[in-house]
Amino acid sequence: VGYAKEVVERGGVLLIPAFSVGRSQEIACVLKSHKFPYTVAMDGMALKTNEIFMRHQEDLANPKLFRDAIAGVEIMTNWNQRRRIVETPSVIIAPAGMLSGGSSVFYNKMVTSKTKNGVALVSFQAPGTPGRTLMEKKVVIVNGKPRKIKSEVRKFDFSSHSGKKELFEMFSKI
Repeated sequence: VGYAKEVVERGGVLLIPAFSVGRSQEIACVLKSHKFPYTVAMDGMALKTNEIFMRHQEDLANPKLFRDAIAGVEIMTNWNQRRRIVETPSVIIAPAGMLSGGSSVFYNKMVTSKTKNGVALVSFQAPGTPGRTLMEKKVVIVNGKPRKIKSEVRKFDFSSHSGKKELFEMFSKI
């Protein structure tokens, strides 16, 4: 949340490319639980996931936090909204988590073109994906050509997968 505040307070936009199912909602809930005071927008297939989660709140760890988080986000559904939000100091949560499709592709091109902006990678970035290229080489592909980014990129560990150590600990308990 500290990095999100830092980017927005300097007048920038923070893109958080996140998986549609679970990770987008988790990020919205983290921002809400820390009382993030600025605009948070959400786009893409995450919006459909939100609808499904709303119908099945009994399966959520904290239904009230989820409801409050989703009620507080700006929903992006058209190109006028998208063009406006990339010029508005805010946080944008947009699928796909590896920047390989979805609305995050548009936001990635726009957000990474300005030094005041940032990208927070919160998912595993598989080799060969645009997210991994952004993380390692600080490059985005625009119209088929590599472009060096101007924004900052940071990686945050939100991985939901167990590592080797955790898997062996689980197997030893079984």
